[in-house]
Amino acid sequence: LPSDLSSVPLPSHDGLLTGQLENGLAYAILRNGSPAGRIEAHLEVFAGSADELKHEQGLAHVVEHVAYMGNSARERLLNECAAQTNAYTDFHHTVFYASVDSEAPKRKSLDLALRALREVLLARAEPRRLEQERAAVLSEMTMVNTIEYRTECALLAALHSENRLAVRFPIGLEECIRSWTVDDVLAFHRRHYCPSNAVLYLVGDVEPERAAQLVAEIIGDVPRTRFSETLDKDFSSVLRGTLKASQSRAFPPIIHAFTGEPTSVKPSTVDDSDFDGNHSSEMSEAGEKIAVRPASIISVFRHPLLQGFSLHVFSKKRIASMRSLEDLKRSVTQRIVAAALQIRFNVTSRGVLAGHPDAESGDNTGSAFNFVEFLQMDSAREACAVTSLDMVSAREMWPFAMRLGVTEMRRVGIHGITRSELERYSRAVLQEAAQFAAQADRLSNAHLVQDLMDSVATQSVFMRPEVLFQATAMALSSLTLEEVNQTAAEMCRHAMTQEDVSRSVLLKTANASKVPQDLFKPILVACVPTNGKFDVSDDELLDAWHAAQLEPVESGEEVIVPQDLLDPETKKSLLEVVRVLDAQRSSLLLREVASCETGITSAPFVLQYSLANGLRVNLLPAIGQPGRAHIRLASPGGRMVEALDQIGAVAVGARTLQEGGAFEPWSRQQVELFCVDNLIQVEIGTTLE
Repeated sequence: LPSDLSSVPLPSHDGLLTGQLENGLAYAILRNGSPAGRIEAHLEVFAGSADELKHEQGLAHVVEHVAYMGNSARERLLNECAAQTNAYTDFHHTVFYASVDSEAPKRKSLDLALRALREVLLARAEPRRLEQERAAVLSEMTMVNTIEYRTECALLAALHSENRLAVRFPIGLEECIRSWTVDDVLAFHRRHYCPSNAVLYLVGDVEPERAAQLVAEIIGDVPRTRFSETLDKDFSSVLRGTLKASQSRAFPPIIHAFTGEPTSVKPSTVDDSDFDGNHSSEMSEAGEKIAVRPASIISVFRHPLLQGFSLHVFSKKRIASMRSLEDLKRSVTQRIVAAALQIRFNVTSRGVLAGHPDAESGDNTGSAFNFVEFLQMDSAREACAVTSLDMVSAREMWPFAMRLGVTEMRRVGIHGITRSELERYSRAVLQEAAQFAAQADRLSNAHLVQDLMDSVATQSVFMRPEVLFQATAMALSSLTLEEVNQTAAEMCRHAMTQEDVSRSVLLKTANASKVPQDLFKPILVACVPTNGKFDVSDDELLDAWHAAQLEPVESGEEVIVPQDLLDPETKKSLLEVVRVLDAQRSSLLLREVASCETGITSAPFVLQYSLANGLRVNLLPAIGQPGRAHIRLASPGGRMVEALDQIGAVAVGARTLQEGGAFEPWSRQQVELFCVDNLIQVEIGTTLE
């Protein structure tokens, strides 16, 4: 490999046909035979809730309904073809889709699907249709108003308090929704719904060249642009200087206070009027707005319907396109760090992390976390790469959970991961890529469409799974422990102090060490239940955070992972039992009880056998998962058999089996790492039944 991997471009999928009609509509067409005889047609319009003006909150969603639900071609598609079709709106786009039979006579289904999508771009809004869809949207607003939805809104509002995403949720505002006329709907549609602001995706059992001709025949005559100069002027102040204008039209028109970059600060969150082009943000030399964030690093969402305490630690960085082998290597490195941290958190949650100063302390009496997850992901809908640590704990355990979570991030940021962790998670990444490649001819149309959308949004290369596997192997072959730990320090820096940075590998990097640590402030969001007498003040949360940052941190001990869980003699005796059982199989398998089709593409039929001991065995050959197997043992009873004076006994027992114990002579941590090395996942749970 050359020393400069950025000079090695990633090869695009050779079966992907892309192009653009004269009216500006871009298209991407990919042949895929899973399932046979089906095709997905998706029209992505780059207009979502973040594109709404102040008086339009919720209008993108209403326009989606009006443009599609009153669509005459859509009605024919549903009535005459075996089609599944719908639409959805998010921050950054509105998507209309249809899954149809590609083998219908004269391709009638695909023809009707394209005509339905054509009508979306030429939608007419009639008063009766608007009233019907207004009622439907208001009904949806009532249905989504759950505590889970409120929590998600609180998290997003805090994470993006400096931009429009904090005040532009797709469901909108009721007072706005009730006020719009047909003219308002048409104004939004004229501004955004034009071929030059959309991409059409066709994935399925179809010949790409013929499909491209059909697209040109049906949609090619739609006017390129439809908005007036007045409407364009109204929207231009929203668009100017945003990531939608400077990086990708598939992003929402927003700015970000990126972690590690200069930002303006004001005492409190900017109000909604500031998001319509009138806010006081500065402009960078590149013509990009510089975001304004609140001075405090913490936001608190309090609600009596919350059951447990949760803390969410975020950082935001720019999305980097994946176009070269160097870009892929960066992505793979981030995955390795995230995997290492996740497993460490899993072990930490049981209070048995090797080398942790609290491992044997008296206050370690229960699980620190009910749930903990560390993620690094590129989010096109939010136009940023988000690093997140999500911790959920019992109320009384929240200080301990915060301390363990922050301390472990700092440990990895300062000392990095171990060589054995690098080897382990490199193997895991490569094995996952190999499995993905093995499933290449079984990937669903919907899966591929989503991957294509993500590639378009982030301006990344869309590759064949087999080629991605080869490129991943090449990237891993040149990866060093120092490079991984450099990335680990960058991913965890927002949890670190200046002293931590001076002890980490960041000190060896001239550019990184020159950036003030003050620019790496985290975004903290706490969700606090207020039912009963429980509450946590903002000051208590900040004090606990700063205390966690001052905890002494030493490097963790290297953990020896067994190659086998069983000693040779035990394994030999078990294999002998298996051999005997295999020889007696004809007497154990009494009869085939049932055989039937499932209607599921990935597992088309099921066979049921009854063993001599009464055990029923259901066998489902899985087509789309080569090299993998899933074994499920269901024992009847569940929580319904709990006695009145032993409520929760079955649930606690199942949780104990799942979370506790060891596999003698190996510790729980060693067993868990063994499972990671061998891509084994074990789950023990219970239901009512």
